[in-house]
Amino acid sequence: YELMAFYFARLVKTPKAIHKPILIMVADEKPYSYVDNTQVKELFGVTLTGRLTTKQIFKELKETWSVYLVRRSYGNSRQNELDSVNKNIYEAWVELLGADHSVTLPNADRVVDIIFGILANETDRVDYFREEVTDRQLKDEDGPEKLATVFKALETIHFMPAPEAEKPVPGASVTRRRSAPGKRSKRLI
Repeated sequence: YELMAFYFARLVKTPKAIHKPILIMVADEKPYSYVDNTQVKELFGVTLTGRLTTKQIFKELKETWSVYLVRRSYGNSRQNELDSVNKNIYEAWVELLGADHSVTLPNADRVVDIIFGILANETDRVDYFREEVTDRQLKDEDGPEKLATVFKALETIHFMPAPEAEKPVPGASVTRRRSAPGKRSKRLI
């Protein structure tokens, strides 16, 4: 992952981009701590002097790219919750990209919906995405489970409430919980 970050940060140019280009990475493990100088030389023909950390290259990458990670759970886990191994991997990515750019899926079945959700976020079309994915997935018998997986995975990016969440009362002040993004706290009025 750090080699891909190096490649996009230093060797890919997008001079005609109107907006920051979007880079979506799909992974299941965390990156190594350092960029391997030997591999950079072998793969890209670039000689690095000194040691380049993964944090440094991802910081450089994020200056020119809007970087997201779609992370499939490591191992055989198909649950929508993080075990200790997956939590450690998730935290490593959050340190590099932020929670608002990191998505965890229990399995790869919903990856296309997640990518559409990321693109909707980048283009300010989250409401449209939500309607479209709900309409499309509810046609399937297991549609509610598919939607629950997609919306839970995108919580940190969209801060979307669950589909059956109550609508806000007009004129009522509502805050969001920091400890549970996307979940509403009690009404203030």
